[in-house]
Amino acid sequence: MSAMDALLERSRSPGTFVERRRFSLARDKAVEKMKEFSLRDPRQYVLEIIQGAVFAKATYIAVDTHRDRLVVGWVGGRPYRQEELENLFDYLFASQSQSEYRHVVQLAIALNALLQRKPKVLRVESGNGSSAGTVRLDLDHAGKGSVGMPESGLAGTYIMAEFESGWFHRFKGRTVTPEQELVETRCRYTPVPILLNGSAPFGYRATRSFMATKKTVQFDDGSRRGFLGLSRTKDQMVRLVVGGVIITETQVPELASLPLYGVICDDSLRKTADQSDIVRDEAFRRMLHAVQPRVTEMVRAQGKKRYQPPALPELVQAPTETPDGGPTVEG
Repeated sequence: MSAMDALLERSRSPGTFVERRRFSLARDKAVEKMKEFSLRDPRQYVLEIIQGAVFAKATYIAVDTHRDRLVVGWVGGRPYRQEELENLFDYLFASQSQSEYRHVVQLAIALNALLQRKPKVLRVESGNGSSAGTVRLDLDHAGKGSVGMPESGLAGTYIMAEFESGWFHRFKGRTVTPEQELVETRCRYTPVPILLNGSAPFGYRATRSFMATKKTVQFDDGSRRGFLGLSRTKDQMVRLVVGGVIITETQVPELASLPLYGVICDDSLRKTADQSDIVRDEAFRRMLHAVQPRVTEMVRAQGKKRYQPPALPELVQAPTETPDGGPTVEG
């Protein structure tokens, strides 16, 4: 049995706790503030979980989605710690620039959305393979449940949600769930292989490359990758990708005075509170300064020798991360 098979089997038969305590996520202390983190599309929680897997440095992701049950699991990367799960919603307000906690932030966003759907069962289990290094969190629809050490270790992480059949009555007769459609349409640039209900829609191997034509410019500096070309139709856009998920499709006029299409994957970009757009802040400006010279080179190579790019706003500060022992509240 592969590590991923074992992970999915564990989600179906989790066993019992060796040590546990009753637990409640403190959602009521900041309910009004947490409403800001409500997803524009409530089913988007599956994308937030996948971004968490990418930020955790997963090597393989599996999504098993049915009308009344969903499991997202992954192997490789950093497991969640018990103290992170116990204080999960504090991470909703953590700075997105802190890469050490980005996977925890994504889990907080996803579980906040899932609890609003009032699941029958919600479980998070994560570990490094040893019993002492594995933690499990079981919640009900109100965010109350148990947290502690399961009877055996787990090498990997999974999030499992079971819903009452009434939540899915609107999808009766459909063979493809909305969550599956979201993964198929929004995760094509995920740099980690995804198994979706047993198949691999984007291939079985990790890749950072793109299928692009010769008249585009491709770039990959390790932290930022993508391709861009000159648009021929008005409906072509630039896809902005964070954590392997398409966040928005838009024009980026700061990059060129000509319309562009393509993809920019940049995990330093910050998302809006509803996770549906990119904040036009210093991280966004750093991306513009890094990518615009490549676009200018491409445009001039296509015969526009005298082309001049738009002026860019100046950078005001260098990227920083706080090296302390906990998350920094977003300003």
